Amino acid sequence: MIDKEKCHILIIQEAENAMLSEAFLKHYGFKNVSITSSSKDALSILEGMVPDLVILDHRPISNEEPTGIELFQLMRQLPKLQKSAFLIYHWNPWLKNDECQQLKMQGFNGLLRRPLTPADLNEACESVMSGETYFPDWNNN
Repeated sequence: MIDKEKCHILIIQEAENAMLSEAFLKHYGFKNVSITSSSKDALSILEGMVPDLVILDHRPISNEEPTGIELFQLMRQLPKLQKSAFLIYHWNPWLKNDECQQLKMQGFNGLLRRPLTPADLNEACESVMSGETYFPDWNNN
């Protein structure tokens, strides 16, 4: 069982969605949630913390920003993040299982899809921070 009050979560996502995710997580008892809508700001935040979980958006937040996969690849190179879990939001509700497998092979611990309920987000966070993966079978919905 994870201690939600001690877990550190970093959400890198478009501002409104990041705030919504933060509110959901705090509702479920996660106390240490940091949000940003900039990869540069995310790297600055990481100078002062080691997150247990990083949540990224699949799409770039702006034209000047990397995609979530590109940012993940950069962050995975940081020694301090080797034990951190990573979830990625994907906006495509028709993502195929082979595409999910590719994300697993790249090293993501889980995948969130839209629309996302607060309970789904909580379940995904609890799963990946407990050492499990979270890749729901979208093709059977």
